[in-house]
Amino acid sequence: MIKPINDWVFVKRDADIIGAGDIVASDKAHAKNQFATVVVSASDQFSDGDRVILPCYSGAFVDVVRDGVEYVALKGKLIIGIFKGGDVRPVNGYIRIRKCENDHLRDESGAINWFLTENGIEETQWVEILDYAEDVDTYPRECIGWFSIAPELDESLQRIGYSRDYMLKAEELQFITDGE
Repeated sequence: MIKPINDWVFVKRDADIIGAGDIVASDKAHAKNQFATVVVSASDQFSDGDRVILPCYSGAFVDVVRDGVEYVALKGKLIIGIFKGGDVRPVNGYIRIRKCENDHLRDESGAINWFLTENGIEETQWVEILDYAEDVDTYPRECIGWFSIAPELDESLQRIGYSRDYMLKAEELQFITDGE
């Protein structure tokens, strides 16, 4: 029996990502899956059976093998999201953002107010705020749907699977705008 204490959470990761579609990655390129199920938790924030998202970049995990099953032990404050009602909800000071299709913010007439480049989605730094954790008190709820520029090539920018959505610590954003 495993019983975590002091905000520790034991999870069982989903199977490792070994490729996408018909492409199979080499053994060295296999990535640990960031999706997991809570097995047992000492944190009030998570319940047994919750589906959670783990950060891609963190050295604070402890692998535990018990009865041939591999678990990951981590502090509850390191978990970045939880699946609730078919949606991903950020937790622990994270916000969920989506990269914009281009770097234009337009006014009511359609004129470009902010312009950077015509680069594709992987090049843009503009993001739309989709949701934020309950413990983020920086923005009022009305700011969902607003925009900002997110840091590029930063370990704090956590992609959610293969989607266009990311998780980011709220304090990483320098400003927000409604586009007007």
